[in-house]
Amino acid sequence: MTVIFANDTEAFLSVLTLVAGADQSGSLEERDFLFNKVKGLPLFGNPSTADFSKLLGKVTDAVYSG
Repeated sequence: MTVIFANDTEAFLSVLTLVAGADQSGSLEERDFLFNKVKGLPLFGNPSTADFSKLLGKVTDAVYSG
């Protein structure tokens, strides 16, 4: 399966999405904690929660529909 992302930000989030869902036992609180930590990285440019959620949804869809 080949998935192509527009930039490093999307590629990074794709890996994070897979890590967060890998064991299928993580809670929503764990996921939210992880994504909030990552959102603060300089790579993302400190987006609003809405913008980050939109990007995360886009990447998650690409990863799981790939």
